Amino acid sequence: MSTDRGIKEWAAVIAAMREGTQSVLVRVYEPPHNELLLYPTYNFYGSKKNSPEEFNRMFQSPFWEMARDAGSQAMERAQKDSFVDIDCFAKVDQAIEVRDLSVWSRLEPYFIWSADHVRNYCKGSKSGSVWLWLCRIYKLPKALMIGRTSALPPNTYRHHEDVSTEKARPVLSDAD
Repeated sequence: MSTDRGIKEWAAVIAAMREGTQSVLVRVYEPPHNELLLYPTYNFYGSKKNSPEEFNRMFQSPFWEMARDAGSQAMERAQKDSFVDIDCFAKVDQAIEVRDLSVWSRLEPYFIWSADHVRNYCKGSKSGSVWLWLCRIYKLPKALMIGRTSALPPNTYRHHEDVSTEKARPVLSDAD
């Protein structure tokens, strides 16, 4: 199996997925493909509009340090070397349309964002609903080092060639 498709996601979220802490993504659209390379971004970290207090409001408190570290590393790598490292991909097992914004408080144990941040993100949906992507995360045997690229709508990424996913290992076992 292989894929050349990907999605841009905050480096902090990818770090949490790589560690097995998070296995869901929230988007205002359905998944464009069921296997997606995870392209780390750092705009959540490096934005001048995000004060330390605003940054902390985006994430649950146990994940503040991890989010800062992941953002800092991704930003430094991209700005210094003009590269990003893609070391994992998501297999979207199921996508669920969510119309009831009150559900996010109950789902908070499954992601690193704060429930308020997710609700604010969801308010930007033109359709009034968002999609919860239930993912299985796999670590690639060797990271891809690629040049930075601007976002393609809607924050997708397309690699210049297919990337083999055959030897990728799941982050969590079936028992987890």
